[in-house]
Amino acid sequence: MPPRTGDVGSIQILIHCGDTGACVPGHELDVQQGPHCLCLCCCVWLQRGTTECPRCTSNIRALPIRSFRERDFPVPGGCKMSSAYAEIEDALENYFTGFFEGDVEKLQRVFHPSAHLYAAMEGPLSDRDMEKVYEGVRGRESSASRGFDRFDRILSIDQSGPEAAIAKVQIALGDQLYTDFLNMLKLDGRWKIISKVYTGEPRPAAQQEAAE
Repeated sequence: MPPRTGDVGSIQILIHCGDTGACVPGHELDVQQGPHCLCLCCCVWLQRGTTECPRCTSNIRALPIRSFRERDFPVPGGCKMSSAYAEIEDALENYFTGFFEGDVEKLQRVFHPSAHLYAAMEGPLSDRDMEKVYEGVRGRESSASRGFDRFDRILSIDQSGPEAAIAKVQIALGDQLYTDFLNMLKLDGRWKIISKVYTGEPRPAAQQEAAE
């Protein structure tokens, strides 16, 4: 069965219900132009402006929304992304603010003590444990104190089961723009970063303008 369209406010959405082979019309939601969008097929959060989910078949559209904090979206398969996404988003706020302000206490709220950070920006593998990471944060002047504009965003959140997720984010620190892949687990009711793989590049002027 081909997918069909439904109208939510003035935004037309295309909903395909994955393995069920069925389709559902749009549900009534408080729709606004938020920073993220949700694929209604596989419940994956993507960057706003995405027109096709990379995990689905062709012609899958994403629904721009601001938040699912107060309700779940009743699609087949029991998609329960509202509370999970809100919890992950809250955890990532500590991540963004902690690095921008150089606040180790905030970073400790989101990183598991056994987490490691990996990169290969200079060729060989860089592997840092949290002790080294926090030492580096304490030993350098923060981007906030140096007068840099804050720029960070969530590009996607891919959740697999109730306790595992991967978040792809970008954060500008100083004159560098980093893209981070954060492996997260929900432990004792809180989302924690277990490992991070990242890369960086000079911060484009357009990003600096967007932050202003």
